[in-house]
Amino acid sequence: MDNSVKNCISMIKKQLRITWFCRKIGFTIDHIRHLLKNNTLTINSGKLFSPEHNRKFEVSNAKIKIENEPNNYNKLMVNINGMNILEWFRNKQKEFLKNIGIHMNIKNGSRLKL
Repeated sequence: MDNSVKNCISMIKKQLRITWFCRKIGFTIDHIRHLLKNNTLTINSGKLFSPEHNRKFEVSNAKIKIENEPNNYNKLMVNINGMNILEWFRNKQKEFLKNIGIHMNIKNGSRLKL
């Protein structure tokens, strides 16, 4: 198999992986097509689902883009306002927990503080 075929297969794998993730967090097929063409998607208002936290988070005035991971060119990632969306979800979860009176402490193995 020549390099062009290997590169094509690799690209298809990356796109399938990120397509599955985008569908899971709530993007439509049209949104995903738009993003896979290296375009930026603007969300004025909506909700995105975090599989890690099993909940939806409000999103507004956001710019979404699919890019290569900086440390692994073989993987794609979704960025929201320039931040990896996984980190964005974690920040939103921390905000949510803080608002309901639960503070995350990662020092000394302790995670939750009421």
